[in-house]
Amino acid sequence: MMQATGLHAYYEKSHILQGASLMVEDGEVVCLLGRNGVGKSTTLKSIMGLVKLASGAVFFNGNNITNLPPHYIARLGFGYVPEERRIFPTISVKENLLMGIKHALPATCPRSGSPWTLERVYEFFPLLGEREVQRAGTLSGGEQQMLCTGRALMGNPSVLLIDEPTEGLAPAIVAQVEGILRAVHHDGTAILLVDQTMGLALSLGSRFYVMSKGSIVFSGNAVELMENDQVRKRYLEL
Repeated sequence: MMQATGLHAYYEKSHILQGASLMVEDGEVVCLLGRNGVGKSTTLKSIMGLVKLASGAVFFNGNNITNLPPHYIARLGFGYVPEERRIFPTISVKENLLMGIKHALPATCPRSGSPWTLERVYEFFPLLGEREVQRAGTLSGGEQQMLCTGRALMGNPSVLLIDEPTEGLAPAIVAQVEGILRAVHHDGTAILLVDQTMGLALSLGSRFYVMSKGSIVFSGNAVELMENDQVRKRYLEL
């Protein structure tokens, strides 16, 4: 479904991505792991067209989407939940969710599963329904994470890119976010999940990439990752 090959990206003179390659097949959950500052978030931003690639390519359903405008990539079937959440704080919860609606391009492959609507988002996140007229900026951190995830789903993505979805959240909210991601996956949406820790990733992921200094240093399934003590100790454990 989505393949990124040989990605190189810079922030001014800093060489952030150094030949990273990964792929996400239709309907699977792929986890990109690694410590802070190794290029995980930049990888997602490069796929979404938010960071311009110096070289390398991104393909989606066989089409080259490298460095296309972010709004165009979104309309092709991508949903993006940034680490910073980026809600619109001065408008209501409902208005934030409606901002996520986008019209797919004519050539877009139809996604499987039920369409995402306000009612369906509220079913998974009842707190958002209770607060739909409340200004988004007054929500707690966990509620803002729910809102950002719900807004991305309102675009009915074929693949969801989600960056550190449980960072700083209480355990009860973490369980709720895990539940919605599991439901999204079962509904047929592919997920590329970025995380620092293995807890959530191991509960959801089917394949794993580990990143260090802008490059992929490991690729494999959960068993292979757990059996590779050297990779875990060198690149993941604190």
